[in-house]
Amino acid sequence: MSVLLYLPVLAWLITSGRMTGAGLMFAAGAGVFSSVIPYAVDLIALRRVPPRFFGVVMSVHPVFAALAGLILLGEALRPHEWLGILIVVSVNILAVTRQNSLSRTS
Repeated sequence: MSVLLYLPVLAWLITSGRMTGAGLMFAAGAGVFSSVIPYAVDLIALRRVPPRFFGVVMSVHPVFAALAGLILLGEALRPHEWLGILIVVSVNILAVTRQNSLSRTS
């Protein structure tokens, strides 16, 4: 649905000569590689791993994104941002381990 909002911009870019065929292909490739492929991989993984483990893996995605930003772009997070990521990951891990220990005692 949101693509409809971008169509006038795309039309303007094409007619003004600022968007070439190669640029359009790069944009489409970026869309596929940044959303379609990760979404498909997540769906495949969800079918193969336990839901609890999948939840922990999903909560680690911000860590990977922060590390990619640091390595590829040279962008370092501030300590409070790392702390926020640590809290989210820790809570998910605690929830999974606590649920595992509760299910063993029952």
